[in-house]
Amino acid sequence: MRELQSLEQDIEYPLEDGKGNFIIRHGKEYSPFFTQQGNKTRFVVMKINSQLIGTAAGMWKKISLFDKNYNGLYIADLKIRSGHRKKGILKILLWHLLSRWAFTADYRGWDFCYFCTMLKNGEGVDKSFKGFNPAKLATPSALINIYMVEPTILSALDIKSLPKIDPEKSVNLSPMRNELILWNDGKKDIISSENQSIFRFGHLHPEIFFNENSSNLKEAASIIKMKKGLACFAIDDRQGDIISWLKSNGITTKTKCKIFSFSPFAPSIKHSRNINISTGEI
Repeated sequence: MRELQSLEQDIEYPLEDGKGNFIIRHGKEYSPFFTQQGNKTRFVVMKINSQLIGTAAGMWKKISLFDKNYNGLYIADLKIRSGHRKKGILKILLWHLLSRWAFTADYRGWDFCYFCTMLKNGEGVDKSFKGFNPAKLATPSALINIYMVEPTILSALDIKSLPKIDPEKSVNLSPMRNELILWNDGKKDIISSENQSIFRFGHLHPEIFFNENSSNLKEAASIIKMKKGLACFAIDDRQGDIISWLKSNGITTKTKCKIFSFSPFAPSIKHSRNINISTGEI
């Protein structure tokens, strides 16, 4: 566990397109953040001799795509220690997993896979995919805007003016998130690289801006204010009307991530009208 925590201290992620950075701490048990996301979770640990040099996680989720259920594999938490980057380790790992996929039942049971990458100066981890790399099978599927908003601003929104959202052909990549607000305290702490303070995020339900759910926004804002947190949520860049509505209310963001996907046995999620995902799972 100490090795995992040491590795986490070695990885920084961008906020506001790189104007700020943060590190992640997954707590004493490490796994609960991942196991709460799907019906099956597996971890990959990369070592050279006895030294931990990298990790990755995979979470199997039952996801509805265009009125049919599929199994999605969310690949997350890829970490490689700084001294071992740019050495093709990810490519070696992916070829290793692919070569055993047909023969290892535990690796199978997914129809499509996807991953998220935070952006810095408009670029994500995908820029490091060089050569004949299986990671290149995944293609950009959505650009996601990540908002971190004071609850008082959220509670002041005129919900009646919220643009109408058609939920048809939208895809929810966080099907296990039934709670109004997800708190990851102690499971995934987001720590400022600048001053080591912990951001207290209340992650809103991924479909809270659907018109039938939007009445819950004020309740969520009240709870988050009481807990002295920030409201955190994600909006697909294709939802321009919602983004414009938020902007007209003084709510903007430069923090973005891209979702990449590979769909050998399912329709591609990039053909959806929009993608909904909990910021508490990114």
